[in-house]
Amino acid sequence: MVIQAQIDTPFPVLRFVTLMNVGSHVIVDGAISPYRKGETPLAKSFMEQLPDNSVTLLDKGFYGAGLLLIINPLGDNCHWLIPARKGLKYTLLDEHDSNDKLLEMNVSP
Repeated sequence: MVIQAQIDTPFPVLRFVTLMNVGSHVIVDGAISPYRKGETPLAKSFMEQLPDNSVTLLDKGFYGAGLLLIINPLGDNCHWLIPARKGLKYTLLDEHDSNDKLLEMNVSP
């Protein structure tokens, strides 16, 4: 399969997003798209597969209320965890001994 990219490269460039069980390292689902399509729309397609009583780990590339706010009401006790970006504006709600923090972030409409 050849996917055309908007950037000049001798090789096809694409986006690949996976949903993985962290405990077993089994890839549950995956999606591939052209490079010009963002990772967030690909990740949204996995959200309905998240089980109850789960924590979804995301990398820094998924900062966006459109994705993060979908996770909480999906099931019973669904949460997400993402590393803080440099310069992130937040309100500190709780701080734990392990250097983890519970933050509140403002989002745009």
